[in-house]
Amino acid sequence: MLYSIIEQLPGHVYWLNRDNVYLGCNNLQAKRYGLKSTHDVIGKTNKELYPPKDADIIEKNNIKVMETGKAFEGEENSIEGFSYLTHKTPIYDAGGKIAGLLGISIDITDRKRAEDLAIQNKIQTKFGQLAKQVCHDIRTPLQTLSMVLKVGAKNLPEKEYIALRDSVNSIKKIVQVFLEYSPEKESFINHQHILVSQTLKEIIDQKEIQYIDKSVKFQYSFDESIRFTFIFGNAGNFERMISNIVNNSVEALEEEEGVVELGFSVDDDRVKITIKDNGKGMPQETVEKLMRNESVSSTKEGGYGIGTRQIQDALKEFNGTQFIESTQNVGTKIMLTIPKSSKSKWAIEQIDLRKGCVVVILDDDVLVHNKWRDRLEKYTPDISLKFFEKAQETIDFINSHEKREDIILLLDYELRNQELNGLEVIQKSDIKKSQIVLVSSIYDRKEIQDKAVESEIKILPKAFIEDVSIVFSRVRDDKSLLEKVNVVVLDNEKFFANFISDILRSNGLVVDTYYDPQSLMENLSKYSVDTKIITDNCFEGGVSGCVLAHQLFEKGFKNLCVFTGLIQENMYFKYPEGTKFIEKGDNDSEMRVFSWCKMKGVLNDI
Repeated sequence: MLYSIIEQLPGHVYWLNRDNVYLGCNNLQAKRYGLKSTHDVIGKTNKELYPPKDADIIEKNNIKVMETGKAFEGEENSIEGFSYLTHKTPIYDAGGKIAGLLGISIDITDRKRAEDLAIQNKIQTKFGQLAKQVCHDIRTPLQTLSMVLKVGAKNLPEKEYIALRDSVNSIKKIVQVFLEYSPEKESFINHQHILVSQTLKEIIDQKEIQYIDKSVKFQYSFDESIRFTFIFGNAGNFERMISNIVNNSVEALEEEEGVVELGFSVDDDRVKITIKDNGKGMPQETVEKLMRNESVSSTKEGGYGIGTRQIQDALKEFNGTQFIESTQNVGTKIMLTIPKSSKSKWAIEQIDLRKGCVVVILDDDVLVHNKWRDRLEKYTPDISLKFFEKAQETIDFINSHEKREDIILLLDYELRNQELNGLEVIQKSDIKKSQIVLVSSIYDRKEIQDKAVESEIKILPKAFIEDVSIVFSRVRDDKSLLEKVNVVVLDNEKFFANFISDILRSNGLVVDTYYDPQSLMENLSKYSVDTKIITDNCFEGGVSGCVLAHQLFEKGFKNLCVFTGLIQENMYFKYPEGTKFIEKGDNDSEMRVFSWCKMKGVLNDI
């Protein structure tokens, strides 16, 4: 009869003796313990049925009931995350002495979770309201700062101006996230193509200013061939992730002199970003926690306690992974791996010039003018250079030019102290979009990228002026008759190709330069068959220099030379007859390379 009654109760029923040994329970309680039947509980203790932490709490409550004779009523929480409302009362024997304890526990987990959720929602609502109010209030001083930056910072050095402007823009982004956030639209997920090389450089530039009073040296490096590598996601989250890791690296230096190294590489379809420091390192336990995506203490264990959750969340968003190596008193190395995305439609990797074109450059900074002059001056007098600082003067020049089809416009977006920006100048200029490149240091703003893609305008990050590839085509007149080109240089290592081409030009030769076989083959009709062609031995994507040489030979081009790091006897039999070879090496002088060309007969009869 007793067992029948307790099985009908909507709770867990159990009873113990004075030694905290179980004498019985109902089926609901037996299932909680994972027992097959109620009889299996007999003779067991709390320490056999509960985790140590839970067993200690339960036994403490039990002993208090049996020693005082007073009932206990309250919550008992388990380590598994369940909550119970428990009532425990003493059991007396025939002599009136306390012989044990009877307990009834009701599972209130769902109710507690609902209550906690209601409290959290209330807190989040109040916090959200406060955050939006703060963001709203901060806009006024932010607008003032932006105006000061626009009007009064013109004389600041470019590096300091860019750092200050980027900081203001970062604050604007944060404010906008709070003001526009809505769970339904999830407008905070603002995904875009992120140019890895320049984004990392901008972070390092900011850190150099942020930690100018610390004895820390920042180093940043990557292979120039992967300069135009993109990932796809929320740019703000990516920047904060890298910033948090760099901050942690600086913290790990503990006010001592140190080095923080940042770099990236590309392996097939993945980008690998490495942040390395020579700080105090982390205990292995902390490394293992981070590798398991567990939170670490905010006490900055090894300098890596701050921002770890944001880092983990960002990696999850980017479908990325992290690997950590750390040795105490030696340093820490963190490697992030993120999928590479396709190249953005707005990005331009080379600027095409032709003989007779007029290159119009609009920028309010004369230092930028000088950078363009250094890059383009060697093409004069075959091209004309026009420099402008004012938007309206540029528009007037373009629209009044007799041959607007000859104009190539390179212009900044952000024109300080002027009514028009670069995109507005483009709208008022009567030239084709294919003749325009927007050259901007705020290329990473999504609204600018979107407008450029919509308008079919290409963008070049301003930091790439000194490195962007320039392809020059010599057209003698409107009938496209060809001016004699002495040498064509083809090599996918852009630095090497430009190096060789500049040496040949400095010795009075007319040179065209290409960085991939397809571009050369598309323009092959421009050249006479006696043109000397210097080509690499192997190209990206597995394209063989030998196959290319045979294609050129079949089209009548017999003056072929191959730059290679692997000169072997059998190569002379694979390549077309008469092909010359020059071994790549560490060229420490221009004359040495030029002498090689002369010695190998590459420049004979020119």
